[in-house]
Amino acid sequence: MLWGYRLILDRDPEQEVNLDSASSFDEARALREQLMLSPEFIQNNEKLILELHSKLKALKPRAVA
Repeated sequence: MLWGYRLILDRDPEQEVNLDSASSFDEARALREQLMLSPEFIQNNEKLILELHSKLKALKPRAVA
């Protein structure tokens, strides 16, 4: 959990965060999703999110009219 904060939020967790609660996440993916959907991540990574949105939109097959 400590490295999740460091890699995704670019900071250490606050003292009140229980690092042992990492065991509550069945997979690293669940922790990553929670951190990346946090308001802090979204606010600090707007450019990245817009780029990802654009790339995902380009990958989706277009519906045939």
